[in-house]
Amino acid sequence: MTKERLARFNALPAEVAQAELLACCAAPSWATAVTAGRPYTNLAAILAATDDAFARMPSADLSAAVAAHPRIGDRGTGHSAGPAAPSRDLTGRGEPSSDPPGPKGHPHSDLSGEGAPDTRNGEWSRQEQAGVASAGADTLAALAVGNRAYEKRFGRVFLIFATGLTAADLLAALRTRLDNDPDTEEEIVREELRKITGLRVRKLLGGDGT
Repeated sequence: MTKERLARFNALPAEVAQAELLACCAAPSWATAVTAGRPYTNLAAILAATDDAFARMPSADLSAAVAAHPRIGDRGTGHSAGPAAPSRDLTGRGEPSSDPPGPKGHPHSDLSGEGAPDTRNGEWSRQEQAGVASAGADTLAALAVGNRAYEKRFGRVFLIFATGLTAADLLAALRTRLDNDPDTEEEIVREELRKITGLRVRKLLGGDGT
């Protein structure tokens, strides 16, 4: 399935490809750079391109991407990293949406089969924060307090590659990172976002993140 989805991604109009990527990471320069690198021959090639684009991502785009993520411990669905629009199923499992088209007349494709970009972002966030689902009230309250302290100190939501971590793990990491200086924390955030984005690109293209 990865090969098929990758071929479809390579063939998308640039604006539509960027919208797909913005569902993975809401950094415009990153999405533009990865789109410009097409065609990709395999999953490893596009993941290498995403890493290269991350290395060159300006701080403003990093902030925009982080802002698209919900707080750790939030029960909400999250919002799209990219512009909201209907989906066209390119996986062969369903018909094109009858809703209005996306930007400049292009409907968004649905390479992952999980819905439009805004829907996927929320679903992926829930999957990534699965370790918080069974957390008790005390832990959730402590996460909320920590989130507020982090946002006051650094001016952005606390971001971490949460896949496989328990609520206690996340709370411990949050408390530890509150002691970082801003420059150190920005580098950590960039790396955490890179790992999250890599996982989401794999999901988008049907790789081992599915």
